[in-house]
Amino acid sequence: HPADAMDTAPRYVIGLDVGTTTVTCQIYNKNAEVYGRASEKVELIYPQSGWVEMDPEVLWSTVVSVIKLAIADASISV
Repeated sequence: HPADAMDTAPRYVIGLDVGTTTVTCQIYNKNAEVYGRASEKVELIYPQSGWVEMDPEVLWSTVVSVIKLAIADASISV
């Protein structure tokens, strides 16, 4: 029965930190141990002196990429 299989499947929690310099993802097991992790630099745009911007599409792509890399690092399937 599919519901029974889900009860015995390992469960994980993903922590995601989207900062101004990096996006970091850590995957934790039920004992709160880091099971997988990944991080990438955030692409910043400097349109003029004193200004800093982020392209939301690029930022979103980075977030998705970091999550996929952390899942791969943890060797788990979703």
